[in-house]
Order: sequence, then structure tokens, then C-alpha cells
Amino acid sequence: MKSCTVCNNTQAGGNFCGKCGGPLESEVAATNTPMTPNSFTQPTHTNIQQPSSTEVTVQSNEQLDQLKEHSKAYFTYFVQQLKSPSTNAHEVSNQKNHLTSLIVYMVLTAISVYSLLNSTIGASAFSIVTPSFFQILLYSIIFLAILIAVSLVSIYVTSKLFSDTLTFKNILSKIGSYFALPITLSAVGILLSIVGSNLIASFSVYIGICLAVGLTPLYVMIKQLQIKTKGIDGFYAFLFYLIVTAIIGAIIGVFIMDSTIGDMLDYI
Repeated sequence: MKSCTVCNNTQAGGNFCGKCGGPLESEVAATNTPMTPNSFTQPTHTNIQQPSSTEVTVQSNEQLDQLKEHSKAYFTYFVQQLKSPSTNAHEVSNQKNHLTSLIVYMVLTAISVYSLLNSTIGASAFSIVTPSFFQILLYSIIFLAILIAVSLVSIYVTSKLFSDTLTFKNILSKIGSYFALPITLSAVGILLSIVGSNLIASFSVYIGICLAVGLTPLYVMIKQLQIKTKGIDGFYAFLFYLIVTAIIGAIIGVFIMDSTIGDMLDYI
């Protein structure tokens, strides 16, 4: 039975009252339901969940913990390499640490150069007559990377012709395994320049550069030629390495000097 909302008449069927014509209860419920924005079907996004602040905090803590673990592992590796550089020089498992040492050395040396210039010239005059910190950092890193690249190419060509062929990554890893001492010398140079011992600081940084871009690649090449040589005596293979290094270094040096002089003239 349906009840009329006007005269309360009841009847078995129909949508309107047979007595007064008013709408029945079911029709009123169907037609007079307020149409609010919430009554429309809204798309649900149950499958897309935004990470809560707690989850973000947990992820940040996990990344921080991983960074701490990597830092501790690298520090342990660094101390071991400083005590005995040749211990892990050929281990593949330490390739990341070897490459990290190269990056750390270039950054620290660039900072030491800036610190020496700042300490020598003076902070007030330094900001006027010299490039900014980031420019010096960038130029120093590029310069060191070029010098290391020269040795890298020379070792690669020599090993390919006269010894076991090495990949560029392997050569970088072998060179980087001996960078604990140059890193230490650059760090000492920064500390000495801060306290005003510029002469000793310069000497420390200079020795570190000589070790990093000169003696270390030379030592790696000698060790490689001691392992195996083919078709030529190791002495002549070593001379070939020196000639290739000198030629490539001279060519790059000319371009660097030309570019540097041009930049200096433009700066003046």
C-alpha cells in the first residue's frame, strides 16, 4: 500500500492519489530527493595512495642510514689504502671506492686552491680580482680531470698495444686505489691555508698533484707492464707510454694555455 502525502489516502498501486491527485509516498521519495553535488557519482582513487608524512620520514631515515653506512665503509677503506695502497688495488669489489677517491681528491684539491688564493691575496681583494668560488672549483676540477684523462688514454693505448687490454673503468679503478695519500695532502693543504701557513700548504697541495697526475699513473703503467708484455720489451713499451703522454699533454696544454690567456684578457 502507498500513502498520499496530501490527504493520507491509501491505495494499492499507482504513482498519484486517486482521490486528490497528490503524489504517493514512493513518488515523493523518488522525486523530492535533494540533488546535491555529493549525490553524483564521484571517481574514486582507491588505487592511488599518497605517501603519508610518516612514510616519507621513514624513507628519509633509511637513506640517511645508508649514507652513514657507506661513509663508514669508505672511511675504513680509506684508512686501509693509506696504510697499504697496493692491498686492494686490483679487487673489483672496491671499484666504487676507487672511483670515489678520484672524485674526493679533485673536489678537495679544488677547495685547497681556492683556500690558498683567498689566504694569499686576502679576502677583500680576492673577491675583486679573482673569479668566484664556484668558478675556481669548476676550473680546477676540469683541469685535474684533463690531466688524469691524459694518463688514462696513454695507459689504455700502451696496454692495448703491448700488454693485456684494460678498459677505461679498470684503469680509473687502478689509479684511484692509490689516491688516499693525495687526498690526505690536499686536506692538509686546506687546513694549513686556513691557519695561514701558505707556503707549507702550497707545497703539500703541489706534492699531492704530482702524485695524483704524475707518479701514480706512471706506477700503474709500470706494474701493468710487469705483468705481461707482448711483441716488445717492457722498457720500450714504457718509453712509448711516456712519449704518448708527452704528446697528448703538450697538445692539450697548448689549448688550455690559449683558452686561459684569452679568458684572462677578457676578464681584465
